[in-house]
Amino acid sequence: MSKDSTKDLYKLISQISVYALGKRKPDAVTVRRMKNTAAGFIKDSAANCATARGLIACIEGHYEEAVKQHTLATKLNKNPHHVMHYAVSMRTLGYPAEAYRLVQSVMSQMPDQMGLLSAEISLSFESGHYEDVLRFHDEMLRIKLENVPTNVLLFVYFSNLLLERNIESSVFPVIANLFESIHDKYQTEPFDSYAIEFNPENKGELFYWVTTTADEQTIAVMNAELASEIALLKYDLDDYHTGFRAPQTSSAVISTDKLNQYLFDMNAQRTQSRL
Repeated sequence: MSKDSTKDLYKLISQISVYALGKRKPDAVTVRRMKNTAAGFIKDSAANCATARGLIACIEGHYEEAVKQHTLATKLNKNPHHVMHYAVSMRTLGYPAEAYRLVQSVMSQMPDQMGLLSAEISLSFESGHYEDVLRFHDEMLRIKLENVPTNVLLFVYFSNLLLERNIESSVFPVIANLFESIHDKYQTEPFDSYAIEFNPENKGELFYWVTTTADEQTIAVMNAELASEIALLKYDLDDYHTGFRAPQTSSAVISTDKLNQYLFDMNAQRTQSRL
């Protein structure tokens, strides 16, 4: 697969996941925009195009079209990740047994333990099975896997946050919609990158910043409006903070060692509570 096409596919998938996670359908304008994006993949990778169309059909609730497009993608390209996306659609549409069968069918093609467990964690998180995320992470700890991808650790962190802090998963699509509406209101555009800061010394708080093209004065106004809207939400978000900011000259990244240690400690607490 072309790197550019794959990057664009995963950007589209992140948008689709907002609706899959919230178990709601996008409006007609959003669907049309997504389908136009998917159509743009056809010249570079017909398989990526079919996978994208399958995922879009999934969040529209069109089972037969989702199966048709995902089946086409797996025939056009044997990359097992197309099967994993197929499984995401099946689990989202309410067919967990079929999703499990699809995952099992590509296990032999993903023999490395890191790749397999990372894929399982990603699939479980995207389909809202947060307890499965923790189970697969427990397995990573048991076999002492090292250098776990940061995005996988974040899936584990968010799953812990959702389960331990009783945060409802439905809040994240709501927040995503707030970001989108504020961007539209002030006619600004988000950058492709997101800045994440993790502070385990302060109750494990996560700071999730969306970088934007707006100037500093506009960003201040946008953040004030975002904070006001989030304050009205009936969710406990004490450990989750988010907002707009301009791109930084020095990128703020997560300290993987601290994040790993924090998740290890949380796992130990869960294990102790079971005794």
